[in-house]
Formats: sequence, structure tokens, C-alpha cells
Amino acid sequence: MTGCATEGGVSSASILDRGGRTTLGIIVTALALIFGSGCGGGGGGGDENPVPTPTPVPTTTSTTTPVPQPTATQVGPTTATVSIDLTATAALQGFDVRLAYPTDIGGFSGSGENVECTTASTGTFVKNDTDDGNLALILARPTALAFPVRITCTFEQAPGHTLGSGDLVATVREVTSNATVGNPASLRVHVSSSPAR
Repeated sequence: MTGCATEGGVSSASILDRGGRTTLGIIVTALALIFGSGCGGGGGGGDENPVPTPTPVPTTTSTTTPVPQPTATQVGPTTATVSIDLTATAALQGFDVRLAYPTDIGGFSGSGENVECTTASTGTFVKNDTDDGNLALILARPTALAFPVRITCTFEQAPGHTLGSGDLVATVREVTSNATVGNPASLRVHVSSSPAR
């Protein structure tokens, strides 16, 4: 009968709706086409009252188009660039600056020593984000640092929040001058943030 089904124009693919399910109307139509096409019986000859071939009844299947669901959209940029600009009123060999930030607005990209902060200044640069709203930034060298110094970090903003410069608080914990502890007031820190590009 497989050969007859092909000759009658019906295949298993044509009796499946778009979802891969069979429907009763399609199966009935397929059976009518298969058995009404003269396949399956042998010969007999010259019957005066032939059995009429049923006419297939077209069936329709309905399909539904899924309605797209709205998704949450980010308000403002997803990241901000934080710039920490430092100047000094005395020759300094190193500094330790802490930057406090509100964790409900977001956090710096990366964690621990892998926080995404960079500087073009020469010296040993140590950075550490403890992921609790505190970022440590240390730069040191055996001779005096060349100022001004700029440190740039990437901040990942929480959905619906935008980091402002006033959200960040810098504290100078320590400076080194002439190989001894220096006056922290000799280091000036300016922090700004802008949308990442």
C-alpha cells in the first residue's frame, strides 16, 4: 500500500499538521484517497454497479501565531567609565586610595585583583575590589611618581540605575614620600563617571 499512497499523492508528511500532530479529518481524507484510488483490490472484471469513489472533503487546520512577550529594557547605559584623576602637591613614591560605591547601583567589572581598572602610569599598580562597595587602588615605585595619574575602571550598572560622580567617595588612606609615610593631604583625588562608549 505504500506504493499506492505515493501514487495517490499522500505521504506521512502530508497527514501531519504544522505542529507534527495528526488530525482526524486529515487521516480520513488520506484513507479515502488511498482506498479510492483503485489500489489494493485485484482485478475483477466488468462490474455493472461499481462502488462510487468517495470525494475527499477538504479539512482546515488552524494555527496560532505566538504573541511576543515584552522584555525588560535597560534604562541608561549598562556600563559606565569611572575615571580617578590624582595630582600631588609633594613628591610621592606611592599612594593607597579607597573608592566607596553603592552596591545597589551596581559594581565594578571583575572581582578581587581581576577588577577592570587600568592606568598608563609607571610603577606597581595593585587593584582589588572586595565586591562589598570598596575598591582599593595602590600605585607605587622606588622613585617619585609622575603626576598627574589617571586610573580608569569599568562599572556595571544595575538595571534602571545610572552611576553619578557623587555616588563615589574617594579616601586617601596613605601616601609615601621620601621612603616614609607622607601627608595624605598632599594627594588630591577627583572622581568622575561617564557612560561607556
